[in-house]
Order: sequence, then C-alpha cells, then structure tokens
Amino acid sequence: MKSKTLLSIGSFALVLFTSVSLADNYTRDIHIPPVPEVTVVVPDVSKVTAIVPTAVKVNTIYPQVRKSRVNKPINPHRQFEHKRNARIIFSKRIPLSYNKMTLDEKNILVGDIKNSRVSLYLRGTYMKPKVLKEKLTGAGYKILSMTLLDKKKKLMSIVFTNKDIEAMADAPNRGFAASLRVLADGINKQISIINPLYISRAFMQDDYKKTTPQANLEKLRDTFGDSNLTDSEDIVKFNLLAKYVFMNGMPGYKDMSILAKATHVKLLAKAKKSKKVLYIQELSKNRAVVGVKLSKRTAKFIKKAGYANAALLPYPVLLENGEVKILDPKYYISVMYPLLKMGTFMKISTVPGAINGEIKKIFK
Repeated sequence: MKSKTLLSIGSFALVLFTSVSLADNYTRDIHIPPVPEVTVVVPDVSKVTAIVPTAVKVNTIYPQVRKSRVNKPINPHRQFEHKRNARIIFSKRIPLSYNKMTLDEKNILVGDIKNSRVSLYLRGTYMKPKVLKEKLTGAGYKILSMTLLDKKKKLMSIVFTNKDIEAMADAPNRGFAASLRVLADGINKQISIINPLYISRAFMQDDYKKTTPQANLEKLRDTFGDSNLTDSEDIVKFNLLAKYVFMNGMPGYKDMSILAKATHVKLLAKAKKSKKVLYIQELSKNRAVVGVKLSKRTAKFIKKAGYANAALLPYPVLLENGEVKILDPKYYISVMYPLLKMGTFMKISTVPGAINGEIKKIFK
C-alpha cells in the first residue's frame, strides 16, 4: 500500500516537471498598438457672446366655461373637444388671389350676379298697375299685355319689351326671351320684376350675351330706384340656368313640345281669331310669340305654387317656321318657381297636360 502511494506521488512530480519544462521552452509575442494622439481644442469662453431672447408675452384664451346638466364644469384645457365654445382668432391678412368683389359688396347692386348666383325677381314696394304702366312706357318699353290672374283682381301680370330685347331673341328657338314681366301683387303687397339676367341666361342658352340683359337691368333699376328694390329669395347658380331641370330625368329648355303645324300665315290667323290669345309679338317674317290665357281651372296652380311668382302667366307660345312650340310645362313652371318642392309639384301634376291640351285646341 505504501509502495503504491509513493509511485503515485512520483508520477505526479514527473508530470509537473514536464509541464514546467515545456512552458519554459514556449514563447508567444504579443503586440500592443500605440495610443493615438488626440488634440483637444478648448474654446476661449471669454470670446463667446450670449444671446438672451426677449420675453414673449403669451395670452392663453380659454373658452367660456359652461356647466353640464350635472353642474360639472368643463375642463377648459379640453377646448378642442368642445368646438362650439372654442374661440378662433383669424389674421386680417388677405390672400393675393382673393376676389375683391366679395370684400366690397357695395359695387354689387340688386339683380347682379352675386357669388355666382342670380335672383329670379327684383322685389319692390307695391304699385298699382296703372303706375307700373306709366313708369315702363316712360322708360321706353312697349306694353304687350296686362292680365288679371285672380277673381279678387289683386294680381296683374304685365308683359313688356323693347326693340333691343326683340332683336336679341329673334333667332331659332329663342323667341321665349323676347319679353320681360312684372307682377303687381296686391296679395303680398309688392311688385315682382323679372330679372333680365335670369330669364335671358335661361332662354337664350348658348346664344346668351350679357350686353342687352345688363342694359335692361340697369334701366329697370333706374326706373324703379335701386333703394326700393331687393333680390328675391329665388336664387339659382347663374351658369346652371342654361341646363336647368327640376330634377334628373325631367325636361329642360330644349325639350320643347310641338303642338301643331301649318303655314305661318294660318297659325297667325288662328291666334288672332282666338279669344284666349292676349297678345301677338311678331319678331320677323316667320317668327312670333303669343301669350295664351289659361282657363281658370288650369291657372289655379299659381295658388298652390305661390302667388309671388305668378308673372309666368300668360303662357308664352312660339310660332316659328310653321310650328307651334311651347316650353314643356314641367320645365317652364319649375324654372319660374325654382324653390318649388316635390310635394307641391306633385299636387299640380295634372297641370302640364292641361296646358298642352288648351294650347293645342287654339291651333287645331
């Protein structure tokens, strides 16, 4: 046992001696790179100029605090969640592209195009039909007809024109623009003058030129006084008048009805013979416009649609190149009643057919 122990100790000593000897005979070179030189620039503090901003005064505007139903005040810091209470302050600066006409509306007079819209009527204080006639003839207009529209004789439609208006409308399918109208409205205690810009843009279509309508608008303002006239509530986008329809699928200006055909001479003869024809306006050799008085039963639609726009009667009829043409009643009534609602339109749904029948009977 003792001999085994001595052998083990001897073996361990031999291994240790051998390891030490090998370590002494083995050498490894380790290269350490030199430390790079770094130049540090220290600024001269004495040459630094400190810029101290001036004090800025900030005003914080909170919305007016209101109480909720449970008397709990609203947190003013959450003002953007309560847009009705938030105060917004705008700059007074104006973009270069801003239209000056919208800033200075003093240059825009009654009847003019405003924000791309135009009114159907010029409304004024009530005048008796006799006074209206005197003013119109004094301004150089020719009276074509004066027609009572109700039993109580409180509504009278006056159709008038002049040479410039007739010359403008003396073109194919443009005769409906050959006159203007004014309503002496004793029911609403006002007068309603057709705006030349409105009616010309609608009925002249692509042939519209501003010169004659604008000149007549200015003449009417001078005749009746700018201060006594206001725009009606019937307002339509000016550029849409040329393609006006009551609603999609409904007739427009171009959808005229041809009710009869004959020579122009025969058609004029029948018009002169009929008691329903109130005026005949001859524009050229084969073109004339006549005004037809509708039956009392048919004309009652103005009560439902509104007396204020009753100047659309008497109904205009164009005799042109041997044809009797009328604007489709669904179009004519709606363009002369631009505020007409669908419910009211349905109540007078039988009127268009009745108008066609009455006019066709005259030229039968």
